[in-house]
Amino acid sequence: MQFDFMIIAMILTNSSFMLAQRSKHESMHGTINILLANKNGMVLVTDSRGTDVVNGEHYDNSPKLFQIDDSTVCSIAGFGTDSGPSNDVRLEAAGVVRDFRENLAQSNIRLTFDRKLQTLGFEIINELQRLSIEYGHSNRKAATDHYELQLLMAGYDLDGFAKLAKAVISVKTNYRGDTSPEVKVIGPQIESIHGSLLFLTAGVDDSVEARLTYPDTFPAEKALQAYSIAKKTDTTSTLSIDQLEELADYLEQDAAKTAPLSWGIPVVGGSIQKAILHNGGVRLSLPPNLRLSAKPNHFAMLDDVTYHNFGTSLPYYFGTSTVIVNGDFVNTGWRLDQSLIYGGRCDHCYLYFDGGHVFVDSSVVISSSYLVVGPHVTADNVEIKRLRETFPELKVISYTDIHLSKQDETDLWHSPS
Repeated sequence: MQFDFMIIAMILTNSSFMLAQRSKHESMHGTINILLANKNGMVLVTDSRGTDVVNGEHYDNSPKLFQIDDSTVCSIAGFGTDSGPSNDVRLEAAGVVRDFRENLAQSNIRLTFDRKLQTLGFEIINELQRLSIEYGHSNRKAATDHYELQLLMAGYDLDGFAKLAKAVISVKTNYRGDTSPEVKVIGPQIESIHGSLLFLTAGVDDSVEARLTYPDTFPAEKALQAYSIAKKTDTTSTLSIDQLEELADYLEQDAAKTAPLSWGIPVVGGSIQKAILHNGGVRLSLPPNLRLSAKPNHFAMLDDVTYHNFGTSLPYYFGTSTVIVNGDFVNTGWRLDQSLIYGGRCDHCYLYFDGGHVFVDSSVVISSSYLVVGPHVTADNVEIKRLRETFPELKVISYTDIHLSKQDETDLWHSPS
């Protein structure tokens, strides 16, 4: 069954930004993800190396393989993390998967295999689109204008049948900011497993593809002999789950030896991450040092909104975080905490800040406005320093200098003064 990601990708719903002590532009293009499956079970393996595309630093604790529920796993290759224009880690692919997994567990809804792939693919597209939109309206450029992520998935459907799938998601940033990012999806390719061996790969997979497609051309590699014989005699359905695991391990390790270099270091490496699916269940084998991806915080997105003449009052209060694109604020108040703001103008405004995360891009035109510092802001707050450096015309005043309604005080400072 095929899904039209191109249509659902145009629907913008809740998204997220996340902060983590990580590489700020991590790529997984050096990844090797291998999925082998026959009637006896499925094996999915990945490496653990992530590469910072800006400075070449390598990390061997990057999570790439994930258990979605008690019957499904997936892996990612390609896009890893990006700092976003705010220069904090704005988006992590692993964080999107984690958020999807936790939301699915809390919902108590049982999805079909195809629907899990569709929903997770939509979430990834949605996040990459938002990140691209932010860059498109910002004065800062991304490390790349083309995000690509390869998603492999394996699991048991509601009817108990085993399935595997692959989708390639591509989002290209438009730096003019006047049109939506270009989105392309290859696939998804979804296969049901009935007997003979099927395989899917992602990342730097040329050597793996060659060995799985033409194993008899590598007679010196003993680890391929059983598979080569089975393929030649059309008996790959008889390979045991242990043989599939051994084959996947060998292919992963061999690919790491022949992987291309980035900044003088192989782009594939670190410990193997592994999932074995057998008799309807999932067994994971993951390195103990994998970092935990930051859990997303959901936010609302406002585009081309206008708020005039609210004075010191808040026109609207968002309990969640907010991304604002091309806002037109005149003689009004606005809460900066947990906001990302790109383009537009703030004229004769009161911008309230109480110590939360904020990023106001230099593309915003600010004039005759006040930065109102709340009761929870410390003297060494880095956000205040960044705002004052970017917008020296902002006049900084204390919250005690402004008269607000009790409701606005509660919304801004979390309790009335």
